[in-house]
Amino acid sequence: MTEILERQKLVQEWITNYPIKLRPKLNPRRFRAPKADWWKDVDIPRYGAQWGAEPAAEKLTGYLRPHAITIYLHKQQGQKNLTKLVAENRLRPDVKGDIEILDAFWDFEDERPMPETVPPLLAYADLIATLDPRNLEAAKLIHDQYLANPEAQA
Repeated sequence: MTEILERQKLVQEWITNYPIKLRPKLNPRRFRAPKADWWKDVDIPRYGAQWGAEPAAEKLTGYLRPHAITIYLHKQQGQKNLTKLVAENRLRPDVKGDIEILDAFWDFEDERPMPETVPPLLAYADLIATLDPRNLEAAKLIHDQYLANPEAQA
């Protein structure tokens, strides 16, 4: 029981501190796409990247239709992959764009069933940080399906 309480405390600390301490240091870049659903057919691992926040929630829960797209780009060949992702999907730099690309800060093999998404804990933290009611509902689903169970992969 103590282990579960400690895990819950750790999750709470993560979602409180990640958006204000680590996320701003992940080289955020904003873009806009020609079509809102551009991301649906993108094979994101091909670019050394993973879906975060809203697209991750859609893929992990099937619940949320993304309005904002978050992508975490891994550092191996990061600039080359960023250039390729932007060019092939006709993304345009836009400081108010609804696409955000961040540097991934982890480097480990992922054996989850959905490797094209960030770990559920990160998707959860990103969704909570938006304070958007629909994202909070999706975050609750991720919490219940992936984080509430100590054996769940996070």
